[in-house]
Amino acid sequence: MVTVALFAFQLGLDNNPEWGERRFQIAGLGILVIFWGLSYWLMPLISRRLFSAVSGLIFLSEKFKLEKITAWPFFQFIRQSGCFQAFLRHGKNIFLVFLVIFAFWSYLWISTTGRLDQWPSGKNYYNLLAQAFQRGQLHLLLEPAPELLSLENPYDFRSRENISYLWDASLYQGKYYLYWGPVPGLIGMLFSALTLRPVTDAGIVFVFLVMAAIFSVLLFKGVSQDFKFPSWLFLGAVISLLFNVPVFWLLARPSVYEASIAGGQAFAMAGLYFGYMALRQPLVNNRYLFLTGLMLGLAGGTRINLLVSGAAIALLIGGYLFFRYAWQLRDIVPALLALGLPLVTVFTSLLLYNYARFGNVFEFGHRYQLTGLALPANYQNVSSTQYILPNAFTYFIRMPALSSGFPFITIPWIKEQMWPSFLHLPENYYYSEPTAGILFIVPVIGFAFLILLRLLWLFLDGEINFVSKKQQGASKLILWLLFSLIATVVTQMSILLVFISASLRYLFDITPSAIILSGIFVGINLGTVAKKAYQKKLLGFSWVFISLLTAISGVLVGLTGPANHFAKINPHLFEQILGWFR
Repeated sequence: MVTVALFAFQLGLDNNPEWGERRFQIAGLGILVIFWGLSYWLMPLISRRLFSAVSGLIFLSEKFKLEKITAWPFFQFIRQSGCFQAFLRHGKNIFLVFLVIFAFWSYLWISTTGRLDQWPSGKNYYNLLAQAFQRGQLHLLLEPAPELLSLENPYDFRSRENISYLWDASLYQGKYYLYWGPVPGLIGMLFSALTLRPVTDAGIVFVFLVMAAIFSVLLFKGVSQDFKFPSWLFLGAVISLLFNVPVFWLLARPSVYEASIAGGQAFAMAGLYFGYMALRQPLVNNRYLFLTGLMLGLAGGTRINLLVSGAAIALLIGGYLFFRYAWQLRDIVPALLALGLPLVTVFTSLLLYNYARFGNVFEFGHRYQLTGLALPANYQNVSSTQYILPNAFTYFIRMPALSSGFPFITIPWIKEQMWPSFLHLPENYYYSEPTAGILFIVPVIGFAFLILLRLLWLFLDGEINFVSKKQQGASKLILWLLFSLIATVVTQMSILLVFISASLRYLFDITPSAIILSGIFVGINLGTVAKKAYQKKLLGFSWVFISLLTAISGVLVGLTGPANHFAKINPHLFEQILGWFR
C-alpha cells in the first residue's frame, strides 16, 4: 500500500501526479499495517516495560490502599444494600439497557436534526399507499397529470420536462403504484385506523431501525451467553450494531427508500433471532419457528430482494431440522409446517398482489418507475455482470473523505475523476450518489476481515488446520447461524453488485448481518488468533477501540448525511456544534 501510494501516478492508478487526500490515506493505512505486524515483537516488550514501570511507582502507603478504604462502615453499608447487590447481578444488562436507550435517543436526535419534536417533511409515500389500502384499492389516490398520460413514452425522463409527476412512482395503465414492498403500507393503514393520524416515512424509518437494533442486539446477546464470548467482544459488537454509518445515513434522509431498507432489516433480524431461539431449545420450539417464517416473509414483503435470503435461511433451518431429528418425519413435518406456512402465505400474497396490479405475478413495478438515468431504455440493462467491478470497488474499498476539521469524516458525491484509471465503466452505469466502502465506514467489519486474513496466513503457513481443528464453542447451532448470516450477506451483496447503480443506503441490507457475523467469527477463533496473554489484551483493546471508531464515524456522518441536512434545517445548532471544534 505504501508503494502504491508512492507510485500511484506511474502505475496509472492516479491521474494526478501530485499527492492528494486518497494517497495520503493509503500510505497511512500501509504504515498502520506495518506497525500491526511489528506488534508481534513490540507488544511483549512494551508489556514488560510498562508492567515494571507501574509496579515500581508505589506512592500509596498501606493505610490508603483500596482494601482499607472499602472496609469503612459506609462502604460496607453500600455493598450490603439490596440495590448494590442487584446492580452486581444485573449490572451488564442495566448498562446494556442504558446504551440502547441512548442509541434510540441519538436516532431521534439525528432524524429530527436536534429538534426532537418534529419529523422531517416529505412526500410520505407509504402514507399514500396506506390511504389507498384504506379505500380498498391497490393504486394510489393521486391521479397522473393528463400531459403525462399523453406522452408516447412517459418512462423517458427527457420527455417529462415541465410536467408534474410523482417521482419514482410506477406508472401503469394510467395509475400510480409503488414498487416497494407493501408491508409498511399495511402497517401504516392499521396505525392510521387506530390513531386517526397519518404515518410518515421518517417515523417508519425510525421505528424500523429501533426494531432492527433490538433484535440484532438480542441475537448477539444470546450467542454471547451460549458460547461464553468475552465481555469486550459483546460490548464492541453491540456498539457497532447500534451506531454505524449506514444506520445514521438512513436517518439523515428518511424517505420511502430508507423505510423499505430499514423495514427489511428489522424483520430479517427478527427472523434470525426467533430462528435462533427456536433451535437453541432442547426441543425445537415450533411457535418460534412460526414467528421465524412470518418475520422472514414480512422482510421480503418490505424489501423485495430479501425474499432470496429469507428462502435461503428457511432452507438452512430445514436442513438443520432434518439432521437434528435424524430424519424422523413425525417430528420434522410439524416444525416445517410451522416455519413454512407463514412464509409461503406471505410469498403467495405478494404474487397475487403483483398479478392484481400488473397482470404478472413476478412484476413488482420497478420497470414502470418514473425516474432518471437509473432506468435505461432497455430494462435488461438494470442488472448486468458488467457492473460488478465498479460496484465492488465502491461498496468495499472506496474511501470516505477525511479532513482535519469538523465533522472530520464525510461521504463525498462520486465524480468521474474519482474512479481509478484501471476501471472502465459500463455504458449505462449510474453513479451519482455519495457512497463509500463498508470496510472503512464500518471499520469493525474491516477489522474482522484482517483477522480472516491472519487465519488464512496461519493456514498457509501450516500453523492451523481448518479441517481437523475444532473451533472453541463450535456446534451445529453456531454453524447454522454462521451459514445463515453468510447466506444473507452473500445473496444481498450479489444483488447489489449486479445492479445498475451504487448507493450507501443499500449497504444496510448487509450491515447488521455482517457485524454479527464478524463478532461471532472473532469469538470462535479467539484461541487461534490470540494464544498469548498480551495478544488477547491487544485483540480486546483493538476490537473495542475500532468499535468506538465505528460509532463515532456513524454519528459524525449523520450530522451531514447526503444533503447536509443539519446545516440546512437547523443551522443554528449546526453552527453551535461547529464552534465547539474551532
